[in-house]
Amino acid sequence: MTQISEQQIRDQISRIPDPYTGNTLDGNKQLRQLSIQGGEVRGDLQLPYPCAGLAENFRQLVVNHLLALDQVEQAQLSLSQNIRARRVQQGVEEISASS
Repeated sequence: MTQISEQQIRDQISRIPDPYTGNTLDGNKQLRQLSIQGGEVRGDLQLPYPCAGLAENFRQLVVNHLLALDQVEQAQLSLSQNIRARRVQQGVEEISASS
């Protein structure tokens, strides 16, 4: 059996619909620290929203998709969040918190 390529893993992840946003995941941007050794795949999937309460179900969904590939025997995946701040739209005042 040939070893699966990094691009095959990223392509498979890009086919997975995010059940919370309705968009497909982006395996090229969201998958970090990918390592492949034989049939074992490890990586970190970064989501653009808070994911603490969703992590286990979502992680298992992605792992199941990876295990559907013939060359993948084992998949270990962690989830993290990467939330980026955006600039305030021009003409809209920024809301400041006060105590």
